[in-house]
Amino acid sequence: FEISAASESLQWDQEQPNRLWSGRRGSSNREIGSDREELSDEAAAMVHYPGGHEEGWPDGVKNLFIDFYDAVERAGQSEPAVHPRTFASMEDGHYIMLINEAIVESDRRKSWVKVKQP
Repeated sequence: FEISAASESLQWDQEQPNRLWSGRRGSSNREIGSDREELSDEAAAMVHYPGGHEEGWPDGVKNLFIDFYDAVERAGQSEPAVHPRTFASMEDGHYIMLINEAIVESDRRKSWVKVKQP
């Protein structure tokens, strides 16, 4: 994907997932890798290998479980989660099921169907 704005543009290619290209007006273009020193603290917390090592699906799943178990461990505590929630709640899952049901009903009727509100 590519995002172009007035003062900066970003470009990322799934075929090269550890590279983010940044172009800015008034300064040099930059390619950001997955080396922890190049990343924000939040992004660096999701990197598990030294710079130059490709990360991918297993790392995404690992990060998801880290976030999930952090939320389980902190359930009922007033202390905030270490990571922002990256997984669906039961409410999110219920709403997705309502959308799926509306899609099936729309196909059956061959017309638009409103999604039920949870």
